[in-house]
Amino acid sequence: MGTDEHLPPKEWLEHLHLAEQWERLEKYAGETLAADAEDVEAHFHRAWALLKLERGKEAGPHVEYLLRVNSEEVSFLKLAAFWHMYGHKRYAQARTCLESALKIDPEDASLWYLAAIVETQLHQFEAARHCIIRARQLDPDDADIAFLHISLVSMEQTGAKAAWQTVREHEKALALEPDNDSLIASMGDVYLDELEMPERAEELYRQALAIDPSDRHHQQRLWKVMQKRNLLFRTLRLPFSGATFAFNVLRAIAIKPWLILCFLVGFKLVLAYLAWLLAATVVFGPPALIAGWLVVSDLQRASRTAEKVGGWWLDFHRLPMWVRLGCCVLLMTAFWWGLFAMVGIPTGQGFIGIGIFFGVHFLIMAVRVAMRKNETKSAA
Repeated sequence: MGTDEHLPPKEWLEHLHLAEQWERLEKYAGETLAADAEDVEAHFHRAWALLKLERGKEAGPHVEYLLRVNSEEVSFLKLAAFWHMYGHKRYAQARTCLESALKIDPEDASLWYLAAIVETQLHQFEAARHCIIRARQLDPDDADIAFLHISLVSMEQTGAKAAWQTVREHEKALALEPDNDSLIASMGDVYLDELEMPERAEELYRQALAIDPSDRHHQQRLWKVMQKRNLLFRTLRLPFSGATFAFNVLRAIAIKPWLILCFLVGFKLVLAYLAWLLAATVVFGPPALIAGWLVVSDLQRASRTAEKVGGWWLDFHRLPMWVRLGCCVLLMTAFWWGLFAMVGIPTGQGFIGIGIFFGVHFLIMAVRVAMRKNETKSAA
């Protein structure tokens, strides 16, 4: 460990903490506690190290000991809040700890930042916005605070103009920390979901992946943008988008149960939507899965699959797009022919019905995308 080992125990613990060397910090703090079980600094730093190593249960005795020693120490209350949040997902208890800490030190931006996270988890978004606005006032140069501030404020804004403003806020935040992959990917989400600019979104997702290649969320985002860039695949993915929307509505009802009254009043519309979702799933679902499996799967995903099924799978994905697309069409045709035969629908009528259903949705999707692109250009 070099000459730094000769630092006094307290300074060495702080050095490892600032360097974010959590495994070494946990080990050294444990050795310190073995020599002196009442060393407060060792309890404090070992608890943080265990939490960062996702060993929340082991951190519990240290947190409890520190609160017994001094229940009004801000750093101990902050640690306890972090333990409740990330060790056990007990957000109400974390809120209590943060409220106590903020009464002692209301000028600590990190406490307001954690409070905003807690309120978000408790679905108190107005309170969360208040907390993060205060945190950013106290520390406008913190990239993590800026990121959460942008996310919470943009929740109540809609339209292309608001989306462009959100992009500008991301750019300001990135000026503070250019290598923040979460900020980069979040800006990509705005370009993709709000501004209909998948090419720009893909650039940002690839930039975020270059910073953290192991982040599964970035990989999923890149997979999503590859689908959105193609209107055909985007139409086929409609039932998946519809299911996501239905799931988000159910989450909203869980947060605000009174919203169910709206659905009771408009139950016919709800039934119509569910009927459409069922029809779209039957018509578009299998082709979408086959297309994703054979056509638009990127080489990285194909490489992982090839490890299980053989190198031929990776070789297949190196073939020209028209070859893979042809295989997709053959499989879909065979699927529909078999389905029509099973339910007794004349083959010709079945394919005509599917063609009309797809054509209508494809046209609506094309018009909708064109309108959003025009809105984006106007707002820019």
